[in-house]
Amino acid sequence: MRYAALLVLALLPLACGDFEPPFDFRSSSGADENSETARVTSPGPAIALITGVFEVANSCHGISGTLKGGNTLTLTVRSSGSSDPACGSELAYVSYTGTISGLPSGSYAVLVIHVPQGEEPHTVLDETVFVD
Repeated sequence: MRYAALLVLALLPLACGDFEPPFDFRSSSGADENSETARVTSPGPAIALITGVFEVANSCHGISGTLKGGNTLTLTVRSSGSSDPACGSELAYVSYTGTISGLPSGSYAVLVIHVPQGEEPHTVLDETVFVD
C-alpha cells in the first residue's frame, strides 16, 4: 500500500499536466538560415529536441529561452540587447537548440513563441511530437 501511494504521488504532476522536465537552451550567432524557423523532433527515448532560428535587430542582440512543461510544451524565446548605433542596423539571425529530457512516453503538443524585444509575441511552431 505504501508503494502504491508513492507511485500515485510520483505520477501526480503528469496527471495534472504541469510538470517541469529538465531543459537545456543554447544559442549561437550566425545562423545558416535567414528566416525565423522552428522544428521539433524526438531523437531518442524521453527526449524532445527543438531547433530554430530567431531574427534579431542587430548583432548586439542575444536570445534566451524558457520552457513551460505539461501536456503542452511551450518554449518562449526572447531577444534582448543594445540599440547602440555602433551595433549597426542590419538584421542578424541566431540559431538555438532546446533539449527537453526526462519526458514520459507519449504525444506532446509543442508551441514555440518568439518575442522580439519591444514587439508582440508570435507563434512560429505549433506541432505534436511523439516521445518514446
